[in-house]
Amino acid sequence: MSTKAKPWEGIPALVLILAMVIPFIMAWQRLYEVSELGLLDAVSNLDSRRQTKDAFSFSLMIGLSSAVATALIGTPLAFLLGRWKWPAHNLIKTLSTLPFIVPSIVAAMGFIELTRPQGLLHSLVGLDLIGESGTIGWMNSLFGFEHGGWLLAILLAHIWFNLALFTRLVEPVVSRLDEDMVEQIKLLPGGQTKISRIRNLWYPLLWPYIASAMILTFVFCFTSFAIILHLGGFEYHTMERAMAELGGAAGICASGANTCYGASASEVVLALSSIQLLVILSALWLQSRLARRRSDVWPLADEQTRPRIGLKQKGALLSGSFIALTMLFLVTPMILIFRSSLKVRGSFSTEAWSKAFSGEAIIGGMSLLDHLANSVLYAIFAALLVIPFALLVSEVCIRAEKRARDNQNSRVWNLRWSSFNENLALAPLALSSVMIGYGVLLGIMSLDSSLIRSWWLPLIGHCMVALPFAVRSLLQPMRNLDPQHEEIAATLGLSPMQSWWRVRMRLLRAPIIIAMSLVLAISLGEFGAGWVMLKASENATLPMFIDAAIARPFDRLARPLAMVAASILLACCTILHLAVERLRSPEQSGGL
Repeated sequence: MSTKAKPWEGIPALVLILAMVIPFIMAWQRLYEVSELGLLDAVSNLDSRRQTKDAFSFSLMIGLSSAVATALIGTPLAFLLGRWKWPAHNLIKTLSTLPFIVPSIVAAMGFIELTRPQGLLHSLVGLDLIGESGTIGWMNSLFGFEHGGWLLAILLAHIWFNLALFTRLVEPVVSRLDEDMVEQIKLLPGGQTKISRIRNLWYPLLWPYIASAMILTFVFCFTSFAIILHLGGFEYHTMERAMAELGGAAGICASGANTCYGASASEVVLALSSIQLLVILSALWLQSRLARRRSDVWPLADEQTRPRIGLKQKGALLSGSFIALTMLFLVTPMILIFRSSLKVRGSFSTEAWSKAFSGEAIIGGMSLLDHLANSVLYAIFAALLVIPFALLVSEVCIRAEKRARDNQNSRVWNLRWSSFNENLALAPLALSSVMIGYGVLLGIMSLDSSLIRSWWLPLIGHCMVALPFAVRSLLQPMRNLDPQHEEIAATLGLSPMQSWWRVRMRLLRAPIIIAMSLVLAISLGEFGAGWVMLKASENATLPMFIDAAIARPFDRLARPLAMVAASILLACCTILHLAVERLRSPEQSGGL
């Protein structure tokens, strides 16, 4: 590998700046022009808008409460799965991490079926979350909530959606802690009781990972859209939902008009997007600081060393019951989705499935199969674009880090160059899907308004949403490659390109398939950016079909058809998840 940077190594940064940074700058400039307000003025004016002010406070509240509630369940679950090997352990682990890859719109459909009047909770225990009756009505009166049932349903959906994140971040650390370390600390005065071992061993080891997972949970819930849109009723709005619903006219103002009706919407989107970006960037900065505090001094085993738990062990029954109840909680919404797809007006029927696959399920002039075809095409194109680009970004980072090790004089510059490319590729994590949709849409509108209905425009949103996950899946495995492989290839007379293709790509086959599976799943379920760019479009995807169908309560087949579409998405994501988990090595089991 050359000690000098090649000109082509600047291509990823240039492409990302052209595709992401510049459109967002142009979008904000468009909002400035239409609203005729500066950023500070737009933010200060939010105080006079009750709905948007409430959206900010609710976003903070639901983000913090969801992070805490998820940690209370996710931490013991991750610890129990990492510490001992349970009966059907692989199945339990697969189920516990499946929500990570399930689209948010599918999660929303599952909890609609769980919490709606005459839903499962009402049928089994008489608990009517949405109807505000019985126990929920009493709790609302006690705590002063309005529509507290909706709030509880949102909280449960967020816990369900983010439990996988906790499992992925915390469980690998617990499972790979050297067992000798655990036995040695038991001999010390500070490790002879369970409480002392928690205080002196498990807490120092795990708290950076738990805190990091809580911050990421906060970010995902702070920007929640699909779950809030379908479970929040008319009462609850996150900033994401407020931007989507109030910003339909954002950035649009007819030339020569006496009154610009888009000015108010532009002001709202300008202020909310800026505040949201600031909050998310602050959260991710804190998360990155915590990531640096993950200590490498703890002795981690090369392989998972968890002992098999015996049913007669102390606490095994209680711990097993907790795991079983958690698995039931994770599985139930998914089962309800499929069950509801087979119910038409209270009776079991395959009518919705037959109409779906015969092309007769038509909403908005398009059949379910048309929406599915669009989803598949967008997912395939996204994978074909994102995977090579993620490999290129990772290669640039690896080369810069190699130069930093070989040349101390340029160490600082090369490490900064590597970090810049990595952070630029991960930047979409700091942007919600709705913000990405508006950024791309308004950025293109500033150039040429005739392009806003182009079929390829939503593809940019799909690629931006999926890119961080692809880079996360590829970068660390590339860092772990043994450099001797390239040296051996060079001695055999292979050129750098031949070495890269014949050696490195073969070693990276599994990570590439994992990254591709994640991109496909994320693109198939992408909803926020699509809701902005594809609503009432001939390029609408399957999540848009679900959204349109569930909004037609008087159509007897609309809800079953929505559940058919959700079942298809769930099946596709489950298959992709199984592929990922089968190929993932222990070293790749943690993180995003």
